[in-house]
Amino acid sequence: MITINNDNLIRNYVRLLLKRRVVVSILLALITIFAAINASKVTFDASIEIWFLKDDEDLLIYQDFLDQFEADEIALVGIFAEDIFHPDVLNEIDRVTKSLQDTPNVRRVTSLTTIKVLRKNDEELTFLPLLSLFPISIEQADAAKQEVINNQLIRRSLVAEDGSATAVVVEVEHAANDFKSKVQLVQEMQRITSESKSTSITFRLAGIPVLDEAFFNYSKRDFLLYLPLAVLLVLILTYLIFHRLSAVMLPLTVVGITLIWVFGIMGAIGLKITVVTTALGVLVLAVGVADTVHVLSEYYERLSKGEERSEAIENSICRLFAPCFFTSATTAVGFLALLSSDLVPIKEFGVLAAVGVLSAFVLTLIYLPIALSFESKPDAIYLSKRNNDIIGRIVAQMTRFPDAKPWLIIVISAGIFGVSVLGITKLQIGANPLNYFPESAQVRQDTIAVDEALGGSASLEFLVRAKDGKLTEPAVLKQLEAF
Repeated sequence: MITINNDNLIRNYVRLLLKRRVVVSILLALITIFAAINASKVTFDASIEIWFLKDDEDLLIYQDFLDQFEADEIALVGIFAEDIFHPDVLNEIDRVTKSLQDTPNVRRVTSLTTIKVLRKNDEELTFLPLLSLFPISIEQADAAKQEVINNQLIRRSLVAEDGSATAVVVEVEHAANDFKSKVQLVQEMQRITSESKSTSITFRLAGIPVLDEAFFNYSKRDFLLYLPLAVLLVLILTYLIFHRLSAVMLPLTVVGITLIWVFGIMGAIGLKITVVTTALGVLVLAVGVADTVHVLSEYYERLSKGEERSEAIENSICRLFAPCFFTSATTAVGFLALLSSDLVPIKEFGVLAAVGVLSAFVLTLIYLPIALSFESKPDAIYLSKRNNDIIGRIVAQMTRFPDAKPWLIIVISAGIFGVSVLGITKLQIGANPLNYFPESAQVRQDTIAVDEALGGSASLEFLVRAKDGKLTEPAVLKQLEAF
């Protein structure tokens, strides 16, 4: 029988790695540079289509609707005033409407100054503009107000019941259904409304593009604020553990390279960032730091016991290879279980998370030993202080605790699992985008105000087809009117 000593395999690997460390370092640098180039190509995808299966009946109907009408999202400018039928307010509505109509990616703008109403003219029924002459006179404004009061379709949707608010409805081209275009549109809407010279009018923006733009800005702010805070927290904690600058930077370097690799793969195969995959940064930070901290702790402990640097690196990797491997492998398999989902963004997140976990493990086994071999060996004073450092002793004890108390760990894990199961039963499913924002957020307050005054800022479309194309038959029109 032939037996293979795993320890010898790992030791031989580490020795070969350190012997070829310059060549391996160059290869890692080239791979990371190539990944960084591809990572720069990654963009954000906020389209609704990504949440449906390709053969989903609802998606097919949605695409058919787009083929017919070319637009599916609306943005609103809510205009609030004491009396929206005052000539000055109506003239301002006209200015905003015309400016928005000239904005890129806008298909059509509907407002009090563009809407047409049914009128009888010489025994004929024709659609004519509610307002046709600008600037608007007092007489025109009064006539329009009376006509709107008698028109339920306008009064209950485009104009508030009490006449204190109206909407300028912007239909957005479907081709502009991406974050960059939506951000540009909303910024243009903000610019147009900010140019108003009226002090008696309040503008409030609402609609899905407005929420998406706000979500983008909040996500960008959170990424620029909380990820650095998380990194700072890791820096502080690792410094408290090791009291050594190089030991602080090594885990973060592993995390940084891992993120570049993950996003490089996304860019290389054409994947885009979604709401789900924005969590990859924090995930990789947690996993990458965990592996490297374990190895560093073991490495410094062995140095403090008198082992030479190469020996300490070799023994540390040999001892922690199996624990780190099984931790990373089981975590990766757990994320790969998301492949069972029918939703493509969830599948992508599962695969990318698994890639991130395994990349962090691989870099811990390749980059970390090489970096430690280049690092200057800690002096005797540092190692002596580390032996007496309370945090260092706690970490060292934690690495030995699983061997000493395996059943206690099982019992604690089972208890946590039981509590988690109870918590899962209390989870609720919700899809209200307003809940993404705090109650103090301007976008949330504006949307609620528009919803309360004008009945809603989201659109709901019905695709109606008549049999044999007879949509204009009197009987069909009667059914449509009743609906």
